[in-house]
Amino acid sequence: MTTPLGPANRTTFFEEQARNRRKSLQFAITAAITVALTGIPLSILVTPALYLVTLTVAHVVELATPLPPTFWAAVDQAGRVLPNGIQQVVQAVDRRSLAPIDWRTLGAIGTALVVPGMILMVLLWLWVRLVFRRAGTSGVVLRIGARLPRENDLEEKQLVNLIDEMAVAAGVKPPRVMLLDTDAVNAAAVGSQIDDATLVVTRGLLNQLDRPETQGVIAHLIGSVGNGDLKILNLMFSVFQTFGLLGALLESFSSRGARHKLWRTATSLFRRGDQAGVERIADILATNQTDHEANEKGGCLGWVLMPLAIAGNAVNLLTSLGAWLFFGPPLTALWRARRFLADATAVQLTRNPDGIAHALQRMSAGEVEFDQGQASRILFVHWPSYSGGTSDLAQSGRLHPDLWKRI
Repeated sequence: MTTPLGPANRTTFFEEQARNRRKSLQFAITAAITVALTGIPLSILVTPALYLVTLTVAHVVELATPLPPTFWAAVDQAGRVLPNGIQQVVQAVDRRSLAPIDWRTLGAIGTALVVPGMILMVLLWLWVRLVFRRAGTSGVVLRIGARLPRENDLEEKQLVNLIDEMAVAAGVKPPRVMLLDTDAVNAAAVGSQIDDATLVVTRGLLNQLDRPETQGVIAHLIGSVGNGDLKILNLMFSVFQTFGLLGALLESFSSRGARHKLWRTATSLFRRGDQAGVERIADILATNQTDHEANEKGGCLGWVLMPLAIAGNAVNLLTSLGAWLFFGPPLTALWRARRFLADATAVQLTRNPDGIAHALQRMSAGEVEFDQGQASRILFVHWPSYSGGTSDLAQSGRLHPDLWKRI
């Protein structure tokens, strides 16, 4: 039997799609579990505060109407949970035996202590989703200065036709097309889902790539949109924005800039016409940045809240460290798997593996970066200097795979 020509590890795009979908599911589950665990350090502040608020409200209600003795007994028992648990462990250590420890009770105690922090993380995430669900397509397009295709430009009209052709092949709604007047060779898909997707293509890509190469890049983006990458990307951003909002909350005790960020985040909910401004605030949170006032101290209020500021900074450090160690690697691996999946889908749509391969070769040898795209570089087909994630919480891995592995 004659051995077929080609590499020993030859594969098909169907196999590549199946393999990368499995990897994406595994990493998505891992990332979801890790995000939930990042709320545990937050419980150091949340659980005592919740107990204090409950106790205060109970005393206020007691002034108007007596509360049943069973309620006060439950409150007293809740207050003694942690000391009693610590006492059990200390006694077991003294006796050099773990037998007397009631592990079921200790497990219930631990769960009760960490659940409030995890619930708060979920509530913060829901708030972020509510505030910034409108940010994305319009804000990114406005910020990077994209424009509509010119009707009298033949190449740009051909690009629109090519995008419509690939959308029909993928069975998705044709996305809107925008152009960027830059010599860089790159393209991106932005939006929140298939129905409002926008493809942003640079003039450099039209000028330097031939039709099969351009078709490969467009098929990669259309495949990414059709595979649901926009939803995944927006979920990723919302998680990073939640971490940024949590950092601002914890830093607000000592930083006027953090309090300013919180105020702008809250008021952004009512900015119906300022899509670019809302997206700017979303990017500030996602990249864990602060505004120009970030370096200002908290003034007299900062001295009053100094104990809370110290505790908040310690919790923020623990949360950031946990996210950096445990959330960053699976998340970056997830996005790399999605890029390989989009490449395989491009081959499926074009039936021409050389198109996307040659386009990636051109990108590896040419200029793909430009100033306007720095803040949105995760969205583009390739960005070589971008070795971190969407925030400094994910600097532990590369979001853009090595081009030669993709080829």
